[in-house]
Amino acid sequence: KVTIKTSMRSEGQILAALSAMGVPAEHITHAPEGKQVRGYNRSRRGMAQVVIGKEWHGGYGDVGFAKQADGTYTVIMDDLDDRKLCRSLKIDKSARGKFAQMSGQWYAATTAKRTLQQQGFTATIRQDGVNLRVLAQQY
Repeated sequence: KVTIKTSMRSEGQILAALSAMGVPAEHITHAPEGKQVRGYNRSRRGMAQVVIGKEWHGGYGDVGFAKQADGTYTVIMDDLDDRKLCRSLKIDKSARGKFAQMSGQWYAATTAKRTLQQQGFTATIRQDGVNLRVLAQQY
């Protein structure tokens, strides 16, 4: 079991980031009260508010985003699942094994896009390999 601390604070934006990354909505469970994150051989990894089911990425366990006392989220996953999840998402080979890092980048990009749109801009996210760019234009 690996837990990775993030600076993410919004469940809604985590869900938006996962969607933008390409995780199908039907494989994401949003459970504000918490849901058990399943590990290898039915082990339990802890409770999480956002869970990606292992059936989608073909890994050994689920991937969870668990809210901490300070309001941030940690990513709960198995290191063996990291590469499988990155492969399922067609993440550039140079970033394989870095799901938490990539989800953090998508979280930041989708948050910036939403904020720009609220300010009247047209915003899009462009991906170039492992790099993301938020482009904004005001008419």
